Amino acid sequence: MYDAGPQAAEAVRALRELAQERPDELELFEGFTDAELDGWSVAVPEEVRVVLREIGGLETEDHEYRFGPRGRERFMDGCWTLGETDFGEGSLIVGVGGARWGPVVAVNPWGADPDVTVEAPDFTAWLAGFAERFADGVPDRPRGRFSVPATATVELAERAALARGDDPLAALVGRGDSLTDLVDLHDLPGYPCAVDWEPYFSTFHNTADTGSSEVQFQIVGDGRALLLRSVVSGDFLGRAVRRHRVPADAARRAVAELRSLAAGFPGLIVLEAGCADSVMDGWAVPVPEEVRAVLREIGGVAIAGLPELRLLPGAPEHAVDPELHRMLGGDGAR
Repeated sequence: MYDAGPQAAEAVRALRELAQERPDELELFEGFTDAELDGWSVAVPEEVRVVLREIGGLETEDHEYRFGPRGRERFMDGCWTLGETDFGEGSLIVGVGGARWGPVVAVNPWGADPDVTVEAPDFTAWLAGFAERFADGVPDRPRGRFSVPATATVELAERAALARGDDPLAALVGRGDSLTDLVDLHDLPGYPCAVDWEPYFSTFHNTADTGSSEVQFQIVGDGRALLLRSVVSGDFLGRAVRRHRVPADAARRAVAELRSLAAGFPGLIVLEAGCADSVMDGWAVPVPEEVRAVLREIGGVAIAGLPELRLLPGAPEHAVDPELHRMLGGDGAR
């Protein structure tokens, strides 16, 4: 359906004919003037203007789509929200800001079966597909006939760092984020294309009534990629999180960078002295070498205006109340 979609003008003509033939089922909203389009915060390419000059949106018995902002509405996060999906549970978004508007992506992160589907490569192809489905009496959104995976942004960033190459996707994610995944929207196998993805949080196990987790999404790189970030609040983690690898020289770097900061801001940062190996040997727990490498040099960090970070035991606040120690099964002596 989307391999070589009709021109924008053909999509407009098809929708106008359908609205005339079935006025009780399809309403077309007033379009925008070129002056209005010129005032938007994103560029509007000519192929999109051909549509928006004539049609500003549409409404059927099942859906309502708005093709641009009116009043106080604004473009956000590299995309425009065309409308809602799944009875308000999801959003249908289109990438904006580049040489073309696209792709068009449906995002519904909720429920037991979250759905992210790239419905069309660009806005006019999506509109043509909508007109075709409506003419055929198909009210439902298209379901994915192809599939691609989402990738953890931390994995992308670390892979690019090892390869030391020019990876355009890695440039979009920086160091990566443990709760953010990326969907490469270029060179998809076909449309509609489902995305194999789920949020990192779970609303099972009776957390839905107290949790307020959400998914933030944005299209970046002028339509190159979709970022899906899980904001976990009050819910369990539902799947494994890809965290940054700890470099082999992390201890040495930590000491060096803390000393550099203390030297650069002597009035704000003070480092306390560390302790000898003989002291650490007497502790009740083993101390790994990577931890010893830090504690030999630094025993605490004091930053003006913040609580002091104490790395060595023995501070008054580390003491255990005798009664609490007995409650925990001890003799009350610690």
